[in-house]
Amino acid sequence: MPRSRPGPNALLLQDVAVDLLAGATSAHGDKGRVAHEAGLHQPVISRILSRNGMPSQLTAKRIARSLPVRHTERQFWLWLVKEYWHARFTEPVQTFTPQNRFNYDEFVELRQRHMTVQYTARRTDRSTSYTSVYHEALDMIHRVQPNNESGSRVYAYLCSILNDTAQELGRKGEALLWARRGRIVAQQIEIPKDEETREIALLNQVNSLRTEAAALHEIKLDKIAHGLCEQAKLTEGFRSDPGYWSLQVTRDQLKALACIPRFRLSTAEGYVMTARRLAANSTHPAIEMLDMLLACAASEAYLAYGKPRMALAELRPWLNRLEAIPMIGPVHLVQFHKMWWESQFAIGHYDEAVHALNHARTIATTAGLHNALAKLEDLSESPKVLAADSPPPPCGGGESAGQNLWTGT
Repeated sequence: MPRSRPGPNALLLQDVAVDLLAGATSAHGDKGRVAHEAGLHQPVISRILSRNGMPSQLTAKRIARSLPVRHTERQFWLWLVKEYWHARFTEPVQTFTPQNRFNYDEFVELRQRHMTVQYTARRTDRSTSYTSVYHEALDMIHRVQPNNESGSRVYAYLCSILNDTAQELGRKGEALLWARRGRIVAQQIEIPKDEETREIALLNQVNSLRTEAAALHEIKLDKIAHGLCEQAKLTEGFRSDPGYWSLQVTRDQLKALACIPRFRLSTAEGYVMTARRLAANSTHPAIEMLDMLLACAASEAYLAYGKPRMALAELRPWLNRLEAIPMIGPVHLVQFHKMWWESQFAIGHYDEAVHALNHARTIATTAGLHNALAKLEDLSESPKVLAADSPPPPCGGGESAGQNLWTGT
């Protein structure tokens, strides 16, 4: 059979498959080790990573067995390869305009259910879950065609929901695929002149870039994630509301910086100060929550640079204010307690650290945050934590304010 040129869908599948492989090989150590364990020559892996070819399904199975990722991620990677070859030879030429077959009221209801999960899922009596929202969004997106302005906006928003829920369920590969699909659609939406729909289009424009940056950060492609954040700052959407978006984008930048050692501490400090200066006059209802999340990201960057006291200083002002922050949800609470644990542990306040870790686990378990639970388990099982299982009692009482965190929980 003669080879056909890959269509847009095949190219998208190839891009995501290559990025997932690149993230896995960087986590493994190097591509040579992956090639050795898969029983392949290193140039085979190099050709795939440089996008000069895709493995056959048989070769993909050998590679998947050697990747240091969870079983579900291996299966998803194999599915990407299979779908790539299917799309490569069968992707049809579009000869008609497909119709959207979704009910807009259903979409509005799903959007509300997603917000409910984000902000109230820490309660045990919740009536919805990330899993149910994910499957509802997946069913709906198959009935949406991004071939007109309204369809494109709905499709981009559904991609955002699928990215968010897949990430919290621990499906990193699927999260990246939906993030990239959302960005592609958002880039094709023309910015309308009327104010009613203009704001939505601008939001999609900048949010799609930082959403993909967050997904790339999850699979260890931090340099690319940092580059997407820089692109987000250049969009019209960012310039239309720089205060709100500076907190959003800077948070993702700091996460990337924490994993790129060559950046200096002054760079991270500069990002934090600029973001807070731009956000000072913002009246957005989520601005306080975003400021707290920026503190978490800043503490992560400071820990990476070996400055645990600076990390703790970022977090301490929020210690007794968490529950009163508008729009805060379980994902945000877990993030704070995780960083409080890491900062206290780095200083040597092990009792405080254990309290924070246990509290973060409880919230993540109640809300069904599989990805967060996996991260907490990986952190608690790291060699430095195991080595401190029987530490000496911490000296002094300077950190006792942390006890207020557990009152009434």
